[in-house]
Amino acid sequence: MLNLQPVPRANEELVEDREADKEKIQASKTNNKGYRELQMSTSDLSFTLVSLAKTEELPQGDCALAWKNLKEEFALEEGEDKIDLLEAFQSNKLEDPKVNVTEWITTLLYQKVKLGLLGHNIDDEYLKIHILASLPKEYDALVDQAKIDNRQT
Repeated sequence: MLNLQPVPRANEELVEDREADKEKIQASKTNNKGYRELQMSTSDLSFTLVSLAKTEELPQGDCALAWKNLKEEFALEEGEDKIDLLEAFQSNKLEDPKVNVTEWITTLLYQKVKLGLLGHNIDDEYLKIHILASLPKEYDALVDQAKIDNRQT
């Protein structure tokens, strides 16, 4: 269990030499470090969820709230159905070539991880095949090259 100390409010005056304030100062430093590390390790939706985790008391960022936001968005929901997740993964195709490929692959990776947490592991080879088979015709040259490379190995 974490031994969490209350983080001081933004307008609370603290004195480093005062014994009563030392724990609050340390809690504030820990919160700020945790918040910055969460923010630096995220992108896209995750980054937004972390960046929105600011309160009147902690306008520079609330690490605990950021973590709560991330858990609410990404934690498996009770009773989440493996079949539904697998269907969503298998039907996830890049139909519009204007869509950011990195974001699409990130979604596939997210679905892969969630399935793994439910006991259905998708190996990297299957993921690669799924990605190549799910690209629009604008990527045919890339797919053809990947097939040639695969035959040579």
